[in-house]
Amino acid sequence: DHHVDSIAAWALQDGRDAGIVTTTRVTHASPAAAYAHSAERDWESDTDVADACADTPAEHRQDDIAKQLVHSFPGNQFRVILGGGRREFLPNTTLDEDGTPGRRSDGRDLIAEWRTTQAAR
Repeated sequence: DHHVDSIAAWALQDGRDAGIVTTTRVTHASPAAAYAHSAERDWESDTDVADACADTPAEHRQDDIAKQLVHSFPGNQFRVILGGGRREFLPNTTLDEDGTPGRRSDGRDLIAEWRTTQAAR
C-alpha cells in the first residue's frame, strides 16, 4: 500500500473523533487531504474520473473523492462534515434544493447512502 496516512486517520485510530469543516467543497483538494487518496485533485465525482480515464476499464479506475468520503476510512468514520459541494454526491438526473443538478453519472445518491450508513452506526 503506497498511501500516506492523514492526521484524521491517526486521530480515529487513537479512539478520538475526527471530521472536516471548510468554506469550500468538501471534495476540494484541501479538505480531501484528510480522507482521500487520489491521483488527481479534480476527481471529485465519478464523472471526473470517467472523463479523465476513458481508456481505462471502469473496474480499474480509482474511486472518486466523494465516494471515498462516504465509503472509505477515514471519511466514513467522521463525526462532522461541514462544507459545500453537494453536487458531487448527487446523480446528474437529480436537482438539489436550489435547483442545481448533481454531477454523478453512476446514478448514485451518496448523500442518501451516507445517511443510511450512519444510521446503522
